[in-house]
Amino acid sequence: MKLLTVPNRVYSLLLGLPFLRKVLLTSVFIMGMILWSSCNKKIVSPSNSNANTHSKTAQEKPYLILISLDGFRWDYVEKYQPPNLSAFIKEGVKAESLIPSFPTKTFPNHYTIATGLYPDKHGIIGNIFYDYKKDTLFNKRSPGMAEDGSFYGGSPIWVEASKANIVTASYFFVGTEAAIQGIRPTYYYTFDIGVKNDEKVDQAIHWLNLNEKNRPHLITLYFGDMDKVGHDYGTNDDDKLKTALFNLDKNLGDLFKGVSETGLPVNMMIVSDHGMGNQSTNKIIPIDSIENDDLFMTIENGTIVNIHPKKDVEIDTVLQYLRTKENNFKAYKTENT
Repeated sequence: MKLLTVPNRVYSLLLGLPFLRKVLLTSVFIMGMILWSSCNKKIVSPSNSNANTHSKTAQEKPYLILISLDGFRWDYVEKYQPPNLSAFIKEGVKAESLIPSFPTKTFPNHYTIATGLYPDKHGIIGNIFYDYKKDTLFNKRSPGMAEDGSFYGGSPIWVEASKANIVTASYFFVGTEAAIQGIRPTYYYTFDIGVKNDEKVDQAIHWLNLNEKNRPHLITLYFGDMDKVGHDYGTNDDDKLKTALFNLDKNLGDLFKGVSETGLPVNMMIVSDHGMGNQSTNKIIPIDSIENDDLFMTIENGTIVNIHPKKDVEIDTVLQYLRTKENNFKAYKTENT
């Protein structure tokens, strides 16, 4: 994809995400949300990163900052006109469209962005899911789960960078807390929902001002503001949405300014994992109305429910039971859908 040069040697690349039909992000993004467990603000510089200092070749490469704006709906910029994001788009490049991976949840899509693989290939198939090989229920909020690298398949961008002797850094991004293939970013933080956006921005600028050998050439950042306000108030509360967006826009403006002042050749990509839309509550299916702990395990992921038959329970037995509970839904075997 072509990169456009803008003043003071900063580059911008915008990725669009369609929501529902229209696949055109007037600003950037792949849409999203991200929350996972842990609560330690302390920065970590792990010994299990392959790259704590750059190779000479790596030092000559440009820099990349990958920014995720969770749950950022495709039309927010056009609708509310936040000044810094609007200018960023105008001076850069945006994608016309993008189809997120299924399911459009935080963990699967962020890790798809990082690896280029679909969830069924990289193994993170939900925010909560059952791992048959490990006989374990993965839950992003369970202590230690998000940090367990054995759940993560594929090879995310920071792992590949580390293998190439490139220093990396992350202020929250799915997978960066885990030792994937034994590797974490050179600098990273364990997730803490209480961290303010200006702390993330200040740290990113600090990283870019390190000495040349220790300065990360890949930085990933995560901002969950728009996902939270979207879930809390829906997409029709203009006052709440605009307030959250303009606060976030100020933080991003500070980041853009700080990056520009470094004078470094920096590429910036703004992405996200999913959009946001209002849904009717008229046909909600209460999960407790179909649960049967004797026959199967039920895992609820919001709009998706995973049903796992218990050991020695036949699928046909589960199907027959579910068909007795049909109300606003139909039960089928996967092979027949």
